[in-house]
Amino acid sequence: MEGMPLTLPLTKAKGASALAQARTERRLMTGALCCFLAALLGLGALYAHLLPRMEAHGGEARIPRNVEDIKSLLAVLERWSTTAPGEVLSLFCATYVFMMAFAIPGSIALSVLAGALFGFVRGMALVVGCCIVGACTCYAVSMAIGKPLATWLWPVKMRLFQEEVAKRRNRLLLYMCFIRVTPAFPNVFVNVAAPIVGIPFDIFFFTTLLGLFVTQSVPVKGGLEIASISSLSEIYSRSLPIMCLLSLVLLAPLLLPLLLKERGKKKDKAETSAGGAEKGNRGIFSGLRASWKRSRDRRKRKEDSEPVEASV
Repeated sequence: MEGMPLTLPLTKAKGASALAQARTERRLMTGALCCFLAALLGLGALYAHLLPRMEAHGGEARIPRNVEDIKSLLAVLERWSTTAPGEVLSLFCATYVFMMAFAIPGSIALSVLAGALFGFVRGMALVVGCCIVGACTCYAVSMAIGKPLATWLWPVKMRLFQEEVAKRRNRLLLYMCFIRVTPAFPNVFVNVAAPIVGIPFDIFFFTTLLGLFVTQSVPVKGGLEIASISSLSEIYSRSLPIMCLLSLVLLAPLLLPLLLKERGKKKDKAETSAGGAEKGNRGIFSGLRASWKRSRDRRKRKEDSEPVEASV
């Protein structure tokens, strides 16, 4: 009975804290939905303005999902870009940034389309620019209101990613570069989860930019060969060696100093161990010399005392 006055207030405090957290999460989810709807309305207004012109060239407004969709949309955009290249460019950029900002899958097809429509150099510059703007926007939105949504969508991945980042906090730059050029975690997931697990923006920006030159070079290059490609997976099967080579080239400046540092640590450790062993050996020999000296002194004192006893 004496514990009841303490237990009840603690229980009420926990309940109030959980209720306040639930209300905060609902407000954040509502804010995320409002941001998404506002961006969607803006993109919809752009599409409503440009859709009649697109239909005049025989096309329809939809995101390409396979190679056949890319080929049919490419024919429409090529005819349209001859008369209004600015409209085609604005529509492409707005769509790409919107998909990256709100972590909507399917941007690979747009990267292939950029390579086929604008060529490798211009297409690569366009795709990297749209991706970096969209990824930074996604980072900002997720930092403000993305935690409850990300935890709800990817509970296991979020926990695993947070553990991996915590273990590699001292080498975060190298770890982020690694996951940006390898399929360890999807890029869409990393864009959302990065601010939640505490990855600084400068590391996020640099590693995203670095990874884009590897991951986007393959689909953009595939757009140049769109006529001979039957599926999107075929693009990666053809360019896998090039992608691995680019990953090694871009990671080498970061890996080399780390390997040299690790080698220096091992060398210092070996020298320290050797020095300790040498010091231990010196200690053993010193002890032996001291013991031998004491024995010699005892024998000398004994020899000095024997003539005195004989004379007595």
